[in-house]
Amino acid sequence: MKRGASLAVAVGMLLTSVAVSAKAEVTLPICAPGQNSTPSVPCTQPTPPPGGGGPLPPLGNGVAPTPPLGGGTPAGPIDSGFKSAYPADRSVSAFTKANPDISGNSYFGVAFDSSARIQMLPYVSVEAQSATGGNREQHICQDLADSSCSPSAKWQSAFVNSGIGNCANTLPNAACVESFSLITSDGKEIKASPISKFPQDFKEFPAWSGGSGSGYTAGVAPWIWRAEGDGPGSEHDYYLTGTIYSVGNGQGGSWQVKPLSFYFEAIPVFRETSSLIKAAAKTETEDFITKLKRVDNLNQESDCLANDTGVCLHRREFPADLRLKITLKMPRNVSGWLNGRLLKPEASVTQIDNSWDRVSIEANPTQNIMAGTYVKKSDVSSGDWMWLDEFTNKPSTAAFAGRNFVRGESSFYVGESGEVGALNWYKAWAKWFGSKAFSVKSSWTVQTTQSESTGGCVKPEQGLQGIVSTNAAIYSSGAPQADNKNSTLTYQVASPLKSSDGSTNNVGVYSLSMSTSLLKCLYNVNAIPTQAQIAITNDDGKQTVQTSSIKTSGSWVNFGAYNFDYSDLSLLTVKLDGTQNLPAHSPSPTSSPSKSSGSATSPKQLTITCIKGKTTKIVTGAKPTCPAGFKVKK
Repeated sequence: MKRGASLAVAVGMLLTSVAVSAKAEVTLPICAPGQNSTPSVPCTQPTPPPGGGGPLPPLGNGVAPTPPLGGGTPAGPIDSGFKSAYPADRSVSAFTKANPDISGNSYFGVAFDSSARIQMLPYVSVEAQSATGGNREQHICQDLADSSCSPSAKWQSAFVNSGIGNCANTLPNAACVESFSLITSDGKEIKASPISKFPQDFKEFPAWSGGSGSGYTAGVAPWIWRAEGDGPGSEHDYYLTGTIYSVGNGQGGSWQVKPLSFYFEAIPVFRETSSLIKAAAKTETEDFITKLKRVDNLNQESDCLANDTGVCLHRREFPADLRLKITLKMPRNVSGWLNGRLLKPEASVTQIDNSWDRVSIEANPTQNIMAGTYVKKSDVSSGDWMWLDEFTNKPSTAAFAGRNFVRGESSFYVGESGEVGALNWYKAWAKWFGSKAFSVKSSWTVQTTQSESTGGCVKPEQGLQGIVSTNAAIYSSGAPQADNKNSTLTYQVASPLKSSDGSTNNVGVYSLSMSTSLLKCLYNVNAIPTQAQIAITNDDGKQTVQTSSIKTSGSWVNFGAYNFDYSDLSLLTVKLDGTQNLPAHSPSPTSSPSKSSGSATSPKQLTITCIKGKTTKIVTGAKPTCPAGFKVKK
């Protein structure tokens, strides 16, 4: 069986085309360094993967690649003398150590993963690029109000990583965690409490506004939260970390800064201590060749998830059968779709005021399947790089990395699971990625998608409007794509068939959560269906059909498909049937959430398997029954 899957969401009713017109904007979009913009040909902004931020490497083919994860350059070896007694926590560190020939450089190493590569720390930096040669000079700023960091002081671009802090103890106008709790299988809620900022003495910076919608949220440090009673043992702490990454150009002598991406992760942790460990930070170093300053990471221990003075945080397993419920205060100009590693999410968004939203997500953690391989350079032929032709004039970090491989400028790359070009590279090198995942870890993450593909129904700067979640190693770079001709939303994924042990099957997870207003726009309907029939058709013609209830949480709906096989060119088709009247209140973001349908008071959900010839249907509901012509499998 092959390794890709194509997911499609179809409505069981006529889908009419939704046309959205808008008055043309006079202001040109913010471009990445090295890109130009005209009214007829706007630039395309690169989107950073998890961790976000940081200066861009030199450009190739006129397309700006994605900044390094976490900002600055990836953490390299440091001479602190600290040797961890535990395996490396970061996926990129584990993959680096798996290189069969680190010193000889005779292998290409490529992997795709959706976890932060380095410790995320808030910071502000500016950058100038020389007119010839593409050499870049970078500088760390306290904030963009600093006169030494203004466009008039030669700087052309600005990069800002704002953190996700603790709302009970944070600077004004900061994105933050309002509450965090764990939900047990019997509906009991375990409330967590924030116990410390991490790093503890991190110097935060205030929010900044340049007027006319330009600005960024405060740079605040992540926090460690404690949930006593989350399970056996003495460890009950969670590291809640994230970033809002903004970019800006010095237009007209002043900074025009807009948010570009968002990433958030909740991680159960334990501590390892050593007097050798120092607090992670950002610093400026001098390039050996150009003698220009650049932004680098300082004191980042590669074997730690995150580190502070004397402390190394390590990832521990999520307690079994617990759902995480997290409420975030988020700026409304972070808008559109999120993707994530969530199992059976239930989400809702309510508007606080014109600038802020309250985003509530309850979900189980799910697998973060990492696909990775090392290939002898001598085994790779020109035909294995033909996929690059699709990105000659299209922004793609994966393609940028691939071209560097071809030119001999690099031979190692760990990309983001949902970045543009990841699916293309994975499919082109399927013979080397093989059927076994490099690693599989439980994860709870959400992040912005790299492209918006839902037919104009998502309105900019109107808050978050949809979440698509999967455990696949590689998935589409954007939101589910609207296909009016076939009345579908399509979403493509790919993944090794087996776990890292080589024997356990990887089973598919796919969830959709969206605002009711978005669903109505996408499908031109006025009522919300009560259930969805989800058909998974493999390339061998075998079809499995699941029936899933569509759950409503405030002004959002949630549904999904679970436990399906990954198979090349298979389709997951969701048919929405049956209708119910919308709630009496308006489905606007200001609506308060109703009690989650996954709470302890919800009817117990039962599952039966129905068969008809070679077709199998899995029906889930309070009182499930088989469709006409099917019978219950004994």
